[in-house]
Amino acid sequence: GLHQCSHPRVWTQEEERLLQEIGRRLADSLTSLLSYRTLRQSEQRLEEAERIAHFGWWDRDYEENRIALSDEACRIFGISLVERDFVLSDWHERWQQLIHPEDRANASQAAEVAMQGGPRYDVEYRVIQPGGELRVIQSQGDVTWDDAGRPLRMFGTMQDITELRQVEAELRRSREAALQFSQRLGLLHEVANQLSLAESADDLCRLAVQLARSPLGFDRASIWFTDPQQDTLHGSFGIDENGELRDERNVTSNYVGSGLSGFLLAQNESRAFVEYRPLLNYLGEQVGEGDNAAAALWDGDTVIGIICVDNLFSQQPITSQQLEILRLFATTLGYLLTRKRAEDERRATNVRFRTFVDHATDAFYLHDADGIIVDVNNHACLSLGYSREELIGMSPYTFDEGAERSVMDKIKERLDSGELISLDTSHIRKDGSVFPVELRIRPFWQGGHRMSVSLARDITERKRAQEAQEQLLVQIREHAQQVQNIMDTVPEGVVLLSKDQFVTLTNRVARQYLGLLAPSWENNRLNTLGPFSLNEILTSPPKGLWHEIVMHNLVFEAIARPVENSPHNAGWVLVLRDVTQERDIQNRVQRQDRLAAVGQLAAGIAHDFNNILTVIRLYTQLIARTVDVPGHAAERLHTIEQQTDRATDLIQQILDFSRQSVLERQLLDLLPFMRRLVKLLDRTLPENISVVLNHVDDGFLIRADPSRIQQMLMNLAVNARDAMPDGGKLQVSLTHVQTAEAQALSM
Repeated sequence: GLHQCSHPRVWTQEEERLLQEIGRRLADSLTSLLSYRTLRQSEQRLEEAERIAHFGWWDRDYEENRIALSDEACRIFGISLVERDFVLSDWHERWQQLIHPEDRANASQAAEVAMQGGPRYDVEYRVIQPGGELRVIQSQGDVTWDDAGRPLRMFGTMQDITELRQVEAELRRSREAALQFSQRLGLLHEVANQLSLAESADDLCRLAVQLARSPLGFDRASIWFTDPQQDTLHGSFGIDENGELRDERNVTSNYVGSGLSGFLLAQNESRAFVEYRPLLNYLGEQVGEGDNAAAALWDGDTVIGIICVDNLFSQQPITSQQLEILRLFATTLGYLLTRKRAEDERRATNVRFRTFVDHATDAFYLHDADGIIVDVNNHACLSLGYSREELIGMSPYTFDEGAERSVMDKIKERLDSGELISLDTSHIRKDGSVFPVELRIRPFWQGGHRMSVSLARDITERKRAQEAQEQLLVQIREHAQQVQNIMDTVPEGVVLLSKDQFVTLTNRVARQYLGLLAPSWENNRLNTLGPFSLNEILTSPPKGLWHEIVMHNLVFEAIARPVENSPHNAGWVLVLRDVTQERDIQNRVQRQDRLAAVGQLAAGIAHDFNNILTVIRLYTQLIARTVDVPGHAAERLHTIEQQTDRATDLIQQILDFSRQSVLERQLLDLLPFMRRLVKLLDRTLPENISVVLNHVDDGFLIRADPSRIQQMLMNLAVNARDAMPDGGKLQVSLTHVQTAEAQALSM
């Protein structure tokens, strides 16, 4: 209800009735408005549904003499929405113009029958829209009559069924095409069966061109194969203009550029084309005009050639059905040709492989799972002396010397596991002779069964070569040992170096020297020798031919020479020798040479002095023999003679000493030698030093140089004299002493 909040008041009855009436009318108005909006929305949805379904309606009002069309009906007829209302007479004329001429009578008759009380209006007709587009219409309607039986109105619907009829037509054509294809497929199946009987690719082509004429119905046919590298087509067989089979295998044709063949080959798929053109023979000469069709020989992956057909004789056009037959025929032919080529190649490969196997220089054996021979090559027969027929079915136990049951069982287990087996055994020929073979066995599976192929190679010559090689190796080792023995007997150290200065061979002396000169050489690489680097040793010495190395009071000489067995340096030979003793001998010889010079000088003086003493002794003896010599004078003369003899002995000893300048070892009895030396020392040393010789009666034979022994003892005596300036006693003793061998050698 209504009320006023700010100013309360009391409503009269008249005001209340007025307000209630206003409320009822507002409610009715709102309800009507909502109903109209709902109705309008429903109408919009209906219009949208009509548009989507291409469904319209029309309404003929015979009382008003007018017709009304829905929006979708206008669109179906192709007229403006403004023209949706027509006078019936005007619309009938306009309607007849819109209907296809062939359908006008039928549409008018259906309307007249319905107006006469006949069957309801139900008709299908075509409409030509103002833009020229043809649409198929399905229209239905019912007539409303008054009580007097007069038509008041006819209301109906119409639907654009163009797409539906197109689909139906397509389905119908598909069914017809499927039926025709089934028939053609049966025909091609028979043709394919005949083609599959061909024995080779050439036979297949020969038969194909004949079948293309009958039963396929073409007048001429020819088959060409592609050569992509030269962009040419090579002929096969064809039917000429006289209807005769012609061999065209020596004919070539260029397909580069435009033309039916070039266009077809460029597609690289299963296609067929037809064109009207001049018809030529295999020589390129025109023999007529007409339809010429070509189809690709498609093997499923590529185009291997084309088949060309025409209707030169019948002059009938080649239909699309014939073109499809040709395409299917070419595809079947391409597949069969590829298969036949593969079979021909496989047969040729088998022949080549058999030829290769039979001409192999090794024996081939094909075995089943039990080892029984299934096939052999020619060399197997030659090597064993059996025929091929004799070997097939034979067991290895017959000719394999090592084929024992346990060995064969193990080989079978290994082959079953897929292992490749290699072994050496011996085969027995038919005549009983035995020869060694190298056997290799490889398993493979065929048809679910394990097979194996074995290759046997006669290794008689290899065995002989191995034996000769082993003998040669033994000889080389013996020679190497001899060389090593020779090197070990060489008194000098010999070292063989590689070009990168690694030690490859040494003798015993070299190992001893390297232990002193290069303690780290055990790692087989030499870097230094004493204070010198190895590179210095490998070069020429500054003076002479040898490098001199002094180390640990020892003197070594070293020389290196390259191994010249090739244009390149193959290594070095290094020679080492210990010259310590040699240098000592050289020094001693030099000292003895100096002593010899002194001795020679002393000998000359001694000879001269001896001559003087001889004169003195002679005259002394002459004076002593005089009768009237007084006694005291005779005694003095006797003393002069004794001193002269003593001087003579001393001179003789000086002469003997001067002659002992060369080292000459000889047997020497030390006892008499020492007695003479003691007498010499006794006369030579000062008088306040007495010299005593102590010895036993045994022999004192030694091998020595007397001069060296005398020099040694003289040096000892001189040293003893210098050690006893006030005099003393010098004792010399001879005794037997046992020494070790090494110590004795060093002495």
